[in-house]
Amino acid sequence: MKLVYVGDATFVDKEPVDVSEAAPREWSPRKTPKVYWYVRFFSLERAGYGLALLEKGPKSKWIDHEEIREQMFDPTTVAPLTDYREGLELLEKGRRGMLEDFPFVEVKTEEDYNTALAQFLDVEEGPREWSPRAVKKIEEESNWKGPGVYDFRDMTLHSKSVEEYEKDNMGYWAKDVLDSSFDDEWEPVLKKLLERNL
Repeated sequence: MKLVYVGDATFVDKEPVDVSEAAPREWSPRKTPKVYWYVRFFSLERAGYGLALLEKGPKSKWIDHEEIREQMFDPTTVAPLTDYREGLELLEKGRRGMLEDFPFVEVKTEEDYNTALAQFLDVEEGPREWSPRAVKKIEEESNWKGPGVYDFRDMTLHSKSVEEYEKDNMGYWAKDVLDSSFDDEWEPVLKKLLERNL
């Protein structure tokens, strides 16, 4: 299963559903739109999934849809971010192990990045007191690529924005949701969708 991001926190399967088993006799797939699985995130803690009737393909106009079920997520599951101040504090106190579970931090400025990198490199003094040697070390080790979401385990850029980070993670979880959805009774939902759009 390969999902396509279609905007508005929604993912659609690239391949249409085989409707031959559930389709009413009047349904003619040659002349009508196709049905696709979809997952739509209402928040990072809640998503709905179901079947959508689309004009042509995954990115085409939606004609109708029928939700099968909603799924709830723990707030730390889909796209957890550690607050910058908290991440910096963990680096300052040498508690890097606590960043293993939630290593991703939004960094907005190069100054903030350098402050965190200095802690990561165990530079003792603060930014105002950095020696030329400390500054050189920070410059040599810097992986600053502009504002974005950084991995504080190695101080590298993970995503160029929080939105990109969330979208990538939602894509992963959307696939997980659909992989487990085949256990549901989805054929009656498909039939209902098709009958409504004869």
